[in-house]
Amino acid sequence: MIRDSGSASWHRPGLVSAWVDDVGRFDLEQRLGCPMDGNLLTRRTANAQQEHAGAADCSLWGQADRMLDQHATSILRIRLAAALGMGFHHSPRLVEWVADRVLVVAVPTSVSVDLVEVDRALHPPVAALLRTCGAPTQAQQRVVELRAERRARWAALREQVAARRRDRDGALPAMLPGLVSTTGEQA
Repeated sequence: MIRDSGSASWHRPGLVSAWVDDVGRFDLEQRLGCPMDGNLLTRRTANAQQEHAGAADCSLWGQADRMLDQHATSILRIRLAAALGMGFHHSPRLVEWVADRVLVVAVPTSVSVDLVEVDRALHPPVAALLRTCGAPTQAQQRVVELRAERRARWAALREQVAARRRDRDGALPAMLPGLVSTTGEQA
């Protein structure tokens, strides 16, 4: 609907949700090592307040675009990258997986509708994987653990690189006096 509609309709409030198909859910459950609570990945309310021409971050289109755009940072892909372990959020494998496995549903609403009330009324019976609502589910907790493990691996790698640099840089001054004399002649 968003793709086929005119740009004037993009700057609207609405509800945006992302759902994974059964194969994608299986992939996530295998990686997380625990069941997901349904097929809902994430959902959010786009209020379109303080909207101006050319800026759609808080509009219906802006939220959907940020979730799916292959050339821009996508919050959905960043979070799925941590959950699936497919590398960075711009990984071609991850982009292809999202294109094949994720359905984004955008529901425009009237400006007069109180989106907070709509959000409460449509609260799903299961917690979205990538949305904080109340106590974290087992799948949400596992995503947090995977992120912590990844940060720890990066910290260890950075420390190894820093140690090699220190060793290399510390060894150079000790070698120089034996190679070059103080008079400028080679030793």
